Amino acid sequence: NSVPKPWDVRLSVVRDIRAIQATLLMIDGLRSTAMRPRHWKQVLRYASSTHSSEHLGWGSRDMSELHELTLGQLVDLGLHNHSADVGQIVERANKDIAIESLLNN
Repeated sequence: NSVPKPWDVRLSVVRDIRAIQATLLMIDGLRSTAMRPRHWKQVLRYASSTHSSEHLGWGSRDMSELHELTLGQLVDLGLHNHSADVGQIVERANKDIAIESLLNN
């Protein structure tokens, strides 16, 4: 097999850096206390369209453990490819918590 050309390596590094940047932007929303297991299930549906969440070890785990995801695991899930959709889920989670708060008061 051939050795990768410097340009190929550069493109690969740039792609990885962009994926990490996009994931870092999503982390703040995903850290929201408004994110419930039902919201995480929705997020994982987008991840499973890119990769198998079962393959990544999250298909069979308790949704409450998702706060333990590492940056590398988030990147591996491919959520950066669905940042707009994930953003909508986070926004919906924040609206849900606001409604729950109003109903409880």
